[in-house]
Amino acid sequence: MVDYSKAFGRPFTDWKNLLIGIVISAIPIVCLISYGYILKSTVKNPTGNLPAWDDFGDLFTKGLLAAVISFLYILPALIILMILGLPLIIGIMRGNLTDIVGGAVGLGFGILIALLVLSIAYYFIPAALLNYAAKGKFNAAFDFNAINKKVFTGKYALAWTIGVVYSVLLISILNVIPYIGIIIGGFIGSVTMYSLIGQAIKTK
Repeated sequence: MVDYSKAFGRPFTDWKNLLIGIVISAIPIVCLISYGYILKSTVKNPTGNLPAWDDFGDLFTKGLLAAVISFLYILPALIILMILGLPLIIGIMRGNLTDIVGGAVGLGFGILIALLVLSIAYYFIPAALLNYAAKGKFNAAFDFNAINKKVFTGKYALAWTIGVVYSVLLISILNVIPYIGIIIGGFIGSVTMYSLIGQAIKTK
């Protein structure tokens, strides 16, 4: 079973490591280290205390590749948006009202499709990243035969939904603190969400 209490409490099992994670997450590019840290620690033990920060080079590499994987997953949505938004750009450049209206309608339709594709991508991304982190191979993130068996379960769906809702609420509440509030909420929310999903995948 998924231990929700341990997942929600995991970010606070070691305040020193939590603070380090927040500080690292606040620094552009360097923040990729925290991405790698969350994945590596989740694969090792999704319910254990936050481990010590070490081997920053490996964490950065894992985080960087995870960012590339995430981008590739959302790329189809971006392509759809660009293709269906192109007529509007052309219409504006030509100054043709009919083309502009038609392009605006097409863009609106494109946004709806892109949002749908993006939602599906974000549903798959956590499982894909954990599969990559567990096997240590980039192409493992696109092993849909293995990934599909993990995401199409009630445990995964529930863990993902709770993780997303919790992260959004946390960030919304902490957003009262300019910039750093989002960083704090983002790191805590990510640790919690991946703990939930890591358990759901392992307990399948």
